[in-house]
Amino acid sequence: MTTRRRLALALAIPLLAACTQHEGAQGAVEKPAPTPLQGASPAMTFEAFSAAPLGLTEPVSLAKYKGQVLLVANTAAHCGYTPQYKPLGEVDRKYKAKGFAVLGFVSDEFGHQAGTVSEIQACSLDNHATFDQFAEMHVKKGPEQHPLFAWLTSQPGKEGDVSWNFNKWLIGRDGQLIARWPSKVEPDGPEVTAAIEAALAK
Repeated sequence: MTTRRRLALALAIPLLAACTQHEGAQGAVEKPAPTPLQGASPAMTFEAFSAAPLGLTEPVSLAKYKGQVLLVANTAAHCGYTPQYKPLGEVDRKYKAKGFAVLGFVSDEFGHQAGTVSEIQACSLDNHATFDQFAEMHVKKGPEQHPLFAWLTSQPGKEGDVSWNFNKWLIGRDGQLIARWPSKVEPDGPEVTAAIEAALAK
């Protein structure tokens, strides 16, 4: 091997190594990242979110419920499960003095059954459901899903899209999700009652 060829080979080896390292760095950057929650992180708690009260457009912080046990439901005025407004109201009143609240988040994604604000208010009045409710929002997975529901439907062990109106989630005093139930489970059923009372006892 001539001196010139030795020199060319000596220069080529570091250059090849540098190119290989650069490609590796690029590959690391270009790896697809896990899909993030839309505006929410699994490490968040319920109090990190905000929502507009029913009939209003300006969001308010849900931190006002910090330290309480909460039963959350996506509500609608014209659903087959709408009669659950009544037991939701009863559960809210039954445990309110112990640091408990029911919260309704209006949803119109299932058969467009939400109703107008006045219809929702009338339905609540008829069923003696005086718990706090929040303006219509997107609860199903997708680009418009509200960050609160992105968080509720992505908690480890309790993942899954909202299946219909009146799904339910139980939040502990620490703002963490404890349990969730489908629409058919009554708000005052034995399973829900036991979970609420256990959370209140902590």
